[in-house]
Amino acid sequence: MQPELIPFRDFARTHVAAARKLLEGGGPQHRYACLEIRLAIEALAYAVLQNYSEDDSPDVHAAQADWQPNKVLEALLNYDPMADMSIRVVMRTVAPGGDPGEIAIDAVDQRFTADWAAKAHRSMGSFLHQRTIREVRRGKQLDETVLRREAERVLGTLCSILNSSVSDVLRPQRSMA
Repeated sequence: MQPELIPFRDFARTHVAAARKLLEGGGPQHRYACLEIRLAIEALAYAVLQNYSEDDSPDVHAAQADWQPNKVLEALLNYDPMADMSIRVVMRTVAPGGDPGEIAIDAVDQRFTADWAAKAHRSMGSFLHQRTIREVRRGKQLDETVLRREAERVLGTLCSILNSSVSDVLRPQRSMA
């Protein structure tokens, strides 16, 4: 029996919406937006992982033990080298006589790479920590402009992924043995 799918893409949408709302405010709200963005990145990595949940592979099991999105994807890449690749899907109707008909679907299941996930997740995390002793002594403050610009950049990618008209397309080939 297949386990019920967890709506990770919906979770990601909720986190992205919360981040957008928090970025409209000021001050400490921007930091909380970074946390919501990190949660969205994690949710999208778990959405990809969930596609492999029926596969009995040590790499898939290892990925399920990680919470860091890049680690999840890196483990999956050992099993399926295309796990973090965007996939274009083209489907045609079948015309009379079996010939290819009109294009019914031409869409992209857009995903982020393990490398992008690592950089974006780490970038958002850098805004969540207390300034170090050295930074405080040197007067280094959190730069709200940099935070907002980086948050918007990462959100742009996340929104592009969430706006894909198809998702969860690629699954590994199972052996018929």
